Amino acid sequence: HRDLHSFPTRRSSDLMIKNLLLISAGGILGTCSRYMIFVFTESFIGKTFPLGTLLVNSFGALFAGILFGIFGFSESFKNYRLFCMVGFLGAFTTFSAYSLETINLFFDGKIKLGFLNILLNNILSLFFVGLGFWLAHALILKVD
Repeated sequence: HRDLHSFPTRRSSDLMIKNLLLISAGGILGTCSRYMIFVFTESFIGKTFPLGTLLVNSFGALFAGILFGIFGFSESFKNYRLFCMVGFLGAFTTFSAYSLETINLFFDGKIKLGFLNILLNNILSLFFVGLGFWLAHALILKVD
């Protein structure tokens, strides 16, 4: 047991760097994926409703459910969890963007759209996490 003021060991420093690289690589892909979805949706429907954020949060919730259903808390999947869940999904999902866009809808006087945004993001995110978790278990049972 090391005290709080001791220096990290070479092995713990190497592990921290490896973990940060896994998270960063996933984050790059997550951020770029989110941006492309925003560009794609805005090119079709404009900026009337924040559909890109709704899609990203819904897909992110689905992926989170699937990944958690597969990886869980198992130490043998730690690297995959770091890359996929912490890195990719951390950069891909956009709760802060959702919050800001909702407030802006209210400030712009689009009260119904603001409440619709709250309702859809919350209900769909919860639904897709559950669906993803169920799909992961259904796929695992078919493989076994």
